[in-house]
Amino acid sequence: MKILINALSTRGGGGQTYLTHLLGKFPKDGINEVFIVCPDTLVLPIDRTNIHRLVVANFLVNNPFLRAAWEFLLLPRLLRRLKMDVLFCLSGSVSGRIPSNCKVVVSFHNMMPFDLVQRRKYPLGYMRLRNWLLEKLLL
Repeated sequence: MKILINALSTRGGGGQTYLTHLLGKFPKDGINEVFIVCPDTLVLPIDRTNIHRLVVANFLVNNPFLRAAWEFLLLPRLLRRLKMDVLFCLSGSVSGRIPSNCKVVVSFHNMMPFDLVQRRKYPLGYMRLRNWLLEKLLL
């Protein structure tokens, strides 16, 4: 099985720890192959022959709008070209036309978009709008 992990939004902290623990559970040898799209600054336990890092331009990591465009336009092409069986998104959302033969798994750790009390603590502006949009997108 070939798995692509989209970890472009993972910069460090809890996301990096989660990914490290997840990859630590994969068998060192076997039929599964894992490809990870992530920032080049992300520390990964890649001492295995079945885990591969896919390098992308750094500007995709720092700009959420360019990252969303890449995920919508180019990620589906990458999935088809590499003949992936599973797409695992750490960001909690998937955009674009994912190939029908590719299963999708999402995970997210940010509960802020669903907590109205916490969202109201932010003044009107970018963060409040962002969390409102994320709530709609993630649901």
